Amino acid sequence: MHLGKENLWELSERAQLLALDLKSCCQLLYASEDNRQEFLQCKATARRYETNVDAVVSQVQAAIVAETAQLADKLGAATRGIAEAVAAARATSKTFSERVVEIRKEQAMARLDVLPPQHVEVEAQERESNDDILTTNVVELGIWITGGIGHPSDDDFYTFTLPNGPRDIFRVELENHSTTLEPELHYYDSRKSHTRGLSNGTTGADLSYEFVAEPGSRHHLQVRNDDRATTGAYLLRIAPRNAYDAFEPNDTVL
Repeated sequence: MHLGKENLWELSERAQLLALDLKSCCQLLYASEDNRQEFLQCKATARRYETNVDAVVSQVQAAIVAETAQLADKLGAATRGIAEAVAAARATSKTFSERVVEIRKEQAMARLDVLPPQHVEVEAQERESNDDILTTNVVELGIWITGGIGHPSDDDFYTFTLPNGPRDIFRVELENHSTTLEPELHYYDSRKSHTRGLSNGTTGADLSYEFVAEPGSRHHLQVRNDDRATTGAYLLRIAPRNAYDAFEPNDTVL
């Protein structure tokens, strides 16, 4: 009665949003030593919200006691205390959400701060989360996509399906667009089996890989850094070589 349904719902919804924001902070910041202090500040903000909610509960209890004892002055003070505690919780949640948005922007800029050259037409962009083989970005063959390793333990997974038709050679190209990233590339076949891995310990280096696979099959690629310590932006493309001869298919007597 003293808190009100709207305030109760708001506190509950903000608690859920705060939990999601804290999870985002964990994903964006905790893996990097450079961002550990920022992550601790995120945790401190979450604890501050808990303290705000505890203050609301305390003021509600005080209001109930004052109302039962018919102490008008104390009831008025407790009611004002409830409003102040709710406002403090609202401000804490809002500030935290705004900071998480800023962190996301900072991470994006750190990953994709290098623009591709004019002769490369970028047609798609990596979308997080794609950190494992079950949460991949689906990419089309023959187009350049831009992506980035945003923190040292970041992994980018992509999946693609080969076209039906003659069996062909396919070329994977990773074009480095930073002076910091040491790239590493892993190829998984249609059974999600790790088939090939290659890396280059030179910062800013490119990678390429060719493979032959059955038409219509689905495959996966993993992009990461070579030493789990570097970050940077890159371009990625999987393209057919069209290396089959003009008489394909000619695998049977018919």
